[in-house]
Amino acid sequence: MVTLPERFSEVAARLRQAVAAGSYAQAQEALVTLSRELERAVAENGEKDVWQLAQQVRELLTWARRATLAGRAHDAARLARLRRLPQGYRPFSSHGSTVRLQA
Repeated sequence: MVTLPERFSEVAARLRQAVAAGSYAQAQEALVTLSRELERAVAENGEKDVWQLAQQVRELLTWARRATLAGRAHDAARLARLRRLPQGYRPFSSHGSTVRLQA
């Protein structure tokens, strides 16, 4: 049985932090590193011995996916609220009336 390597724990923590902060570029970098660490573990220990590590990776990816989807849904709801103008404001129209200034 393979124990969770320290390096894997560090990368997993970076991924969690990046996803929680909405820093998706950093999350992507952590995912690439995580993939390399898992490949290294398989190469060093064999596929049969890393099933527990693979399960932990699967759980981490499931959490990251759910957290990302929840964050996106929250952001979409906030954006939808921003699109509603307060009373008295009218939407901008590029086809509406224009004002011409003569010099």
